[in-house]
Amino acid sequence: MAQPTPEDIANLRECVRDYAEADNQLRELNSQVYSKRDERSAAEDRIIELMKLPQFASVNELAVSTDGSKIKIERPGTRNVPWSLSQYRLLQLLKTFFANDHTAEACFRHISDGVKQCHKRDTFAIKRTVRGVEE
Repeated sequence: MAQPTPEDIANLRECVRDYAEADNQLRELNSQVYSKRDERSAAEDRIIELMKLPQFASVNELAVSTDGSKIKIERPGTRNVPWSLSQYRLLQLLKTFFANDHTAEACFRHISDGVKQCHKRDTFAIKRTVRGVEE
């Protein structure tokens, strides 16, 4: 088995140092990212509390004057959560549907409407748009 030369060892040490330095920098950046996310979340909570006030009931979008972005306010009951349908829930909906005589399209609408009823979000959400791209 070939032995590494002193040059090989020096190259390996340099690569290991570079790797460790990059890894340390990534760890620090990740720490900063988590901290910034916490700051953003706290600011979002404060915005939501203010948006609950009656004087802001008609406000659905906020413009950020410093960068031209916009913040869309999504109020409770105005948006749906992504939905999945359990076999049990599907069976319930089908039983209520087939109590009458309907078409496949009507069956689809019945199930879709039934699922949507229980998937309305009951919380506020904030979506920021920068130059037309939602983040």
